[in-house]
Amino acid sequence: MKRKDAEAETRYRLGNFIMLNLYKQGVITREQYLEIRDRLIDEYKPIIGGLERGLPWILDELEK
Repeated sequence: MKRKDAEAETRYRLGNFIMLNLYKQGVITREQYLEIRDRLIDEYKPIIGGLERGLPWILDELEK
């Protein structure tokens, strides 16, 4: 992985982590989280994170 790709992945992961915490605290809704996550993917174009687009599994795991 090139440095540029690693930086994009890191920035996406950090933004996603923050949004997950806001969701867990009830500040944003599930739908808002999913929309923001997809926007983060569009913004940073992470190689691995891009595979998460459209997948609700992260939230499903949190809600168990």
